[in-house]
Amino acid sequence: MDFVSDAFRTNRAQTPFFVTQADFTEVFCDTTDELKASIEGFLKGPTQTQTPVKDGPLALSLLEQIKRDSLKYCSEVEANEALRKVAETISILNPPEQLAKLFKFELHTENTSSVPNAESIGRWLEKQSDERKLFADVERNMRTVKVRRPMKPIHPMDLLLGNRADFRDTEYKVVEEVSSIIVGFKSTVDMPYRFLSLNAKRNFPNLDLVECIVVPLLSRTHIRLFWGNQVYEYVAWDNQRSIGAIEYVTAECPIKDEAERQEILSRITSRFIEEIENTIHKKWPAIESAQVDTANETR
Repeated sequence: MDFVSDAFRTNRAQTPFFVTQADFTEVFCDTTDELKASIEGFLKGPTQTQTPVKDGPLALSLLEQIKRDSLKYCSEVEANEALRKVAETISILNPPEQLAKLFKFELHTENTSSVPNAESIGRWLEKQSDERKLFADVERNMRTVKVRRPMKPIHPMDLLLGNRADFRDTEYKVVEEVSSIIVGFKSTVDMPYRFLSLNAKRNFPNLDLVECIVVPLLSRTHIRLFWGNQVYEYVAWDNQRSIGAIEYVTAECPIKDEAERQEILSRITSRFIEEIENTIHKKWPAIESAQVDTANETR
């Protein structure tokens, strides 16, 4: 408004010079001394209650929170007892009656053997930034690898535009470089076993051997399990090898939470049974169809 007013003052032909139609002040309410006193009391109240008082309600609340959180932490004895219960639960696997006639189920605790496909667990650990630090380190080896490098620098614009003219094989050279490769992992605490091996040993030679691997890792509060199944094939009369690399699934639970631990173990054994049944149905699909037909007739 001041700008408009000044512009009118310099223009003598302008009439009227300036007209003010309002005082440009919006009145929200009328105040009284009582209202001011009430507002001041309200503004001072929260500030006073937020002031920490030694041995007051806030101090006690913090103490209770710390005490409650400390209950999650375990000793080495408690953690090893949880690992023992893991092995015990898996060992008492109760397979369906039909599979019990076809396979003999055995659980082995492995302390010296290498964990199958340990590098995949190492890569998983490398990517984690969990505040619950697991008692495990990633293992690496320095290896010499051959890589292709361009003989001359490639302009970033060629990469952006996909100009293939600069990507001819004749413009590359193969060089050797030393690189750090993840080869596995290592637990930094002693445990009753390195991993568990649950085998479904066949009672007939035309069935496949199926194995379930369970790998535990510990933290101060949690137990993390990695598990996966692998099927074996014969490569000689008395020599077998797994078909492909084992792929792990992982889950964790508080060491002291037995119910959640049992739920995870139930998932492990159920998936193991499914894997065995799948190998059978692949070879004898008619059996699965006959079972379905029989179930329908029963209904």
